[in-house]
Amino acid sequence: MPSQQSWFSQGSIRKALKPGKSIALTKPEPTEWKILEAIDEHNFQFSEEIVQRDSCVSYASIKLSCIEASNPSKRAIMRVYMQVPYDNTELEDLPTRAQQATTFRPKELTALLTLRTSAYAPSLLGYDECRQGTTGLVPGGFLTFLVWEIVPGLCLGDQYREGTIFWHRLNREERDMVREAFQKTLVEITKMDPFLVGFRDWGKVPPQAFKTTWLPLVGLVKTPASSRWSDHDWNGDTSRWEL
Repeated sequence: MPSQQSWFSQGSIRKALKPGKSIALTKPEPTEWKILEAIDEHNFQFSEEIVQRDSCVSYASIKLSCIEASNPSKRAIMRVYMQVPYDNTELEDLPTRAQQATTFRPKELTALLTLRTSAYAPSLLGYDECRQGTTGLVPGGFLTFLVWEIVPGLCLGDQYREGTIFWHRLNREERDMVREAFQKTLVEITKMDPFLVGFRDWGKVPPQAFKTTWLPLVGLVKTPASSRWSDHDWNGDTSRWEL
C-alpha cells in the first residue's frame, strides 16, 4: 500500500517548491509560475516486486496553488510528479538508485493534452517533462510539471462521494438540475473518447449511452445498503434511491 511519507519536504525539491519560488515551464510556450502554497500530496511508493508485477511506477505527487509571474491576477493549479526510489532502497547509493530511472507520462497530463480544445476540461497552461539531476532521489528519474487553469464553480463532493455541498446545501430541485447537467455533459464528452480529468488514476471512457449506475458511482444519489446496483445482474430497481 502507498505510504504517507512526504518526498517534497527534503532535498533540492523542497527548496524549489517553497512558497515564493518560481517555476519556468517551456511547453506549449514559455511561462513562469510563482508558487503560493501546497494543497496536498500523494505518495505511491512501491517495492520493485510490485512495480514489475503490476507494470506501475513508484512516484509521489504534490499539488500547489500558483500565479503567473508576469500576471499575478492569473491564478492556477500546479501538480508535480516525481519518481521516488523503490520501497526499502532509499538509502542505496546514487548509482544504484539511478538504475531505477524510467519514463512516465501521467494520465492527467495526457488527458489535458487530449482535451486542450474541449469546453469540458480546464485549459493546460504549461508543462514540462524533465529528469531529476545527478543528486536527485532517483537520478535521471522523471520529474513532470503541469499547470492548469482554475475553473469557476464549487466542488460538490469529494473522492469519497460524501457530497458535502450537494447533499447539505442544495435542495431537491437544485440536485435534479445537477444530475441533469451531469448526464447531458457526460454523454457529450464520451463521444470524444476522452479521459476524465481531475482524478490522477482515471483513464479513458469509451463512447457509450448514459448508465443509471453512474449516479451512485459519483455520489449523486444515495442507495440503501441492500442495493445491488454495482452487480452485473442488477435488476434496475431505483425505487428506494434517495434523490
